[in-house]
Amino acid sequence: MTFAHVTTSTTRRGGEQANASAVEQSRVTLKAVLAKALKEKNPERLKKMQPLNEQFEFCCKDFDKLITLRRKQSKLTKEALDPSGQTLRIDFEELPKAAVKDGNCSAAILAGEGLQCVMQARLNVNKLLGRHDESVAKSADKDFADLKPLLATFDAQIGSADMRRLFDEAEALVDTYRNAYVKASHDAQEIDVLVNGETMQMAEAIAAGAQSIKDCGGADEIEQSTASLIGSIERFVMWLAIYGLAAEAADPSVAVCP
Repeated sequence: MTFAHVTTSTTRRGGEQANASAVEQSRVTLKAVLAKALKEKNPERLKKMQPLNEQFEFCCKDFDKLITLRRKQSKLTKEALDPSGQTLRIDFEELPKAAVKDGNCSAAILAGEGLQCVMQARLNVNKLLGRHDESVAKSADKDFADLKPLLATFDAQIGSADMRRLFDEAEALVDTYRNAYVKASHDAQEIDVLVNGETMQMAEAIAAGAQSIKDCGGADEIEQSTASLIGSIERFVMWLAIYGLAAEAADPSVAVCP
């Protein structure tokens, strides 16, 4: 079984909190193993062990940043993106009905086009945040840009109180949703930098450092201790990667979009 398969299947099975707990547990274990290893009497091994510990501490600080960013993104999803996105869809589904009721076919067509823009925007936002697919960011921005003139044209054709109420709510929700998306997208970029950049680079450096310590050679007891260190590092790196790659759908309701 490949590392990628382990990462993907575990991500699907477990929730974000479970993955974070696994990282924390592996961090505590590795910290204890490192503390014991720092008592090493072999000067060559000890010389290599000290920077290894420093790298681990740096990696832990990045993990704490990652936790904060993930929680912030999750909060934006639950408190802004999900509710505003779902209500936005409902309002845009009601707008054509209100326009037809008023006998305004032109407004009904515009509302239908607006609904398509909204659903496409939500689909692209979901891909960006839920799948870490940065390639769709421009598409999401274009969806919002396309929606703006549609809203302006529709606004000029409003003829009833019901249409005005629905439109005003929808227009405000578009702003709420887009602002939340921009903030969440910024957090997603920071998460990507941490996971695919400095955090994992540092974690890989830790693993390489542990291997170089093993290459120093020594008694069987020392070799067992080094093997335990390497095993603890591998588990920490694996769970760190899993946590970074884990992605909760930013807006589950978009899954039903055509």
